[in-house]
Amino acid sequence: MEVLGKQLVKEIKKYASKYSEKDITWVLGKLAVEKEVGINTVSKFTKRTKEETEIFLGKFLQIASFPARFRGDKFVLLGEIYFQTDKEKIKRLSKKDKEFLGYLAGREIFKPKEFSWVFNITQKEAEYRFYSYIVSGLLDTKRVLGEIKVKLKAYGKELSHEQITGHDLQIVGICQMLVETTPERVSELTRISVSSIMKRLFYLTYHNAINVKYDIRTKRLRGKIFIIELSGFTIRFPRRSVSILEEDEKLVVGLILMMTKVSVKKIASTIEIEEEKVLKIAAKLTAIHIVPIGLDEKENLFFTQPIDFQPYRPLEQLQRLSLFNYNVLIGLLVTYKEINLKDLAKRLKEPAFEVLRALVNLVLEGYVVCTMDGNYNIKLLEFRSFRGAGEHVIKKWEAVIIGALKSKGEIEISEIASLLNVTKRVALEKAYIIVATGLVPAIVKNEKTLVAISEIHIPQTITPPELETTEKEVLGYLLIAEKPEWKFIEQFWKIGRAAARKVVYELSGYGLLDIKDTGKRIEIKWIINPTPERQIEELGEKAVMLFESLKKAPPVNTIQDIARKVGFSTQETLRLLFELSSEGFLKAELGRSVISIKTLKKAPVIPTCLKCGARLEDPRQPCPNCGAPPVTCSVCRGPIAPGDNIAKCPSCGHFAHEVHLKEWLKIKGECPVCRTKLSIEDLLLE
Repeated sequence: MEVLGKQLVKEIKKYASKYSEKDITWVLGKLAVEKEVGINTVSKFTKRTKEETEIFLGKFLQIASFPARFRGDKFVLLGEIYFQTDKEKIKRLSKKDKEFLGYLAGREIFKPKEFSWVFNITQKEAEYRFYSYIVSGLLDTKRVLGEIKVKLKAYGKELSHEQITGHDLQIVGICQMLVETTPERVSELTRISVSSIMKRLFYLTYHNAINVKYDIRTKRLRGKIFIIELSGFTIRFPRRSVSILEEDEKLVVGLILMMTKVSVKKIASTIEIEEEKVLKIAAKLTAIHIVPIGLDEKENLFFTQPIDFQPYRPLEQLQRLSLFNYNVLIGLLVTYKEINLKDLAKRLKEPAFEVLRALVNLVLEGYVVCTMDGNYNIKLLEFRSFRGAGEHVIKKWEAVIIGALKSKGEIEISEIASLLNVTKRVALEKAYIIVATGLVPAIVKNEKTLVAISEIHIPQTITPPELETTEKEVLGYLLIAEKPEWKFIEQFWKIGRAAARKVVYELSGYGLLDIKDTGKRIEIKWIINPTPERQIEELGEKAVMLFESLKKAPPVNTIQDIARKVGFSTQETLRLLFELSSEGFLKAELGRSVISIKTLKKAPVIPTCLKCGARLEDPRQPCPNCGAPPVTCSVCRGPIAPGDNIAKCPSCGHFAHEVHLKEWLKIKGECPVCRTKLSIEDLLLE
């Protein structure tokens, strides 16, 4: 039998007008749950005589569809009654009704004495409330092992995160942190009244906004205790990164992460805020699913799950957002491994609190994994550099230091200052930055020396910037010099000792070569093998002249002879040779005054469309970009590329390589396509 409860109540009321709807609802609800009801029990509830009660229950049988009968002193339900959910009733529910239903949804068992104790109402009122919800179709019930199991059929309207109050976050967060607790304990920690806590929990439960179970336990000395087991909100909160938390929130999370388990009192004294605010922050961050924080009986905070932050952006981005020098901080941590916060602050010449705040930022950004004890002794466990996609453009001063470190294994801070032409303090800071970038494995020793702690390999993600003229020429010299010397670099380019080493170290730092600095000479352990990537004409007319002259010259020649043939000075000839070498056009071996030419190579011509400039995979086919037909030389039938010297027949307009068409006309005297008589002077040059 499936009915709408309020209609059934009104129908019975027609036959039992002396009884209230409350009496009828109570009987119907009890029958639906218990399947039978004692006549004396009904008599007691309705305050009527047994005879009146029997007449009253007999009215139920006047409804043809009602499946019940008298059996001795009981009124027994023969079938099942299923009450449809009364949607109008849901709309009219009071706050108290929602609290009752929320409690029942979380308790999942109905016990009249418990219900009356929780809400401080009579047992009779408790039973009526419960049975009225049954008749309204708001609850499903099932008797199991003598207990009435309860399930809410229709929860309240789903709440959004915007409807959650600050008190809700505190209450739910604290309950979640404690796992199992009492309203009294939550009140003690939040300073919110017990009644307000219970009302908000029941309200949230009714709206299915939290995962919670309620229990009533009896303690010998304390009597009944209300137990809350809450695992968190079911509501989705906007995703927030730890890095954009407020400063106090970051400090709380960072201290818990570094100290593993730390008292609320210790955090409050460290960051100089009230203990209540520390708990409030921890509760909020737990409730909105930022971090999972636990709270033990001694009010120690800890993470209930492992937390591992990974760098998601380059350190430079964090540095740009702050005046604090994070690179130096990381460099100090990597160097010392274990250091007290006060000592760290002293070396940084910053207030200890500012250093702590910066350290927390590094921890939450994932660059640093470290521990800190109650005396603020910091121990570095791991340093992580950002491993993002794409290439890292290395700075010149970074390349200089890395190159020097590669060639020598260690370098004095004073030498870094000399190479970069900066003060020792700035040089020390840059040394720490090198450590912090993670590009090379190194530490700063005694604030005097930068030391490589393992073999240095330049990552493939490092890309050097465009080399300047001097850098290219020095690279070219190192490529072809039989025995490269520091003295030659200093004298040829007219630079000092430090400047000469700076250029070579810079090239090494870019990953273009590996050297060993032996004092006077430069021992090349490895050097790049460049190949031409552009046309030689782009280097200029003099470079082309020298290249063509070298092609005709004997394999071994003096620099003076080569210079005399092209009409350049020895100095200029050497510069051009170094440039050709660095660009990959020339492979040679240079002695003190003699050069041995090994190979001369030009860059392959890449065919491109004359109309739009797009690259052509097959110059014999139309341009895939603009559809222009292929342009070929009317003499050699080969493709004509941008930059080629071309000539055009004034009669038919066909193109040809200038040199090819001129040679053709010398022999044939006519256009190879239209056969018009032409002389070289008639050609249209493009």
